[in-house]
Amino acid sequence: MGQMLTYLPFFFLGVAFSDMESMATRPLNAWRDVHWGWKIPINAVLLAVFIIYGSNSNDDTAEHCFAKYDDPCEFYQWVTWNGFIGNAVCQWMGALAIIFLALTSQWTQWVLETWPCQFLGRISYSLYLIHQLIVDWCMRDTYNFFVEQHEIEPNVSAVYVFLIYTPVLILASWLIEFTVDTPSKNFSRDLDIMLRRRRPPPPADEDNDDEEDEEDYYSCWRFTKRIWPVLGFLVWLVLVFVSTRIYTSAHTTKVEEEGLNFDPAPEIMDFFKRE
Repeated sequence: MGQMLTYLPFFFLGVAFSDMESMATRPLNAWRDVHWGWKIPINAVLLAVFIIYGSNSNDDTAEHCFAKYDDPCEFYQWVTWNGFIGNAVCQWMGALAIIFLALTSQWTQWVLETWPCQFLGRISYSLYLIHQLIVDWCMRDTYNFFVEQHEIEPNVSAVYVFLIYTPVLILASWLIEFTVDTPSKNFSRDLDIMLRRRRPPPPADEDNDDEEDEEDYYSCWRFTKRIWPVLGFLVWLVLVFVSTRIYTSAHTTKVEEEGLNFDPAPEIMDFFKRE
């Protein structure tokens, strides 16, 4: 509930900015028309606010460098007045700064429209969904392996882990984006249109100059053909669930027959206790 109350205002903030941009007068045009001599230093300050305060990823304080179990960081102590500016306030400041820049700065818009930023924007939601699994499991285990088994310095180990798993995260997010995320969005759009009483005319067929028959295009069969990736993904999930249950049942039976006593709880607890 606390996290929802922290992040929910960002949603309403985006709605407010969207409404302002949809108005006939567009209030932000007043800032867009300001002389560049004023805009450059102010935009530079906004960019600095985004980088400095938006990079604070602490959970409850704004004093540590990267995580709450790190030693206090002098830089964050200085810019947050020894923690007086909390983490939630830092996130608000960073978000407001970059949103305002994206809406009013042509240079920021040019950067965000480049191919790398567009690609990262497309995979951002998929990256958000899977990053915690990789960070809390693979990356942490690999980091502990470097530090404990090979006695590599923690900072160097962190760089190795970053270089190893960043391409993995990007590749996995991209695969999920075009196999799950995009088909799901297409499915929700098509379903919304199918449920309307007044449907828009069918899209033009590039390979055929003749207009699509509306009744045929919105038929159940054509709709099923358009959403086949979602149906395939659901079938795959069912197969994974069934095969996992079969394997678990057979494995449990084998363990009981052989009289083995395996309790994974201590290993799991030790994993989550690692720093």
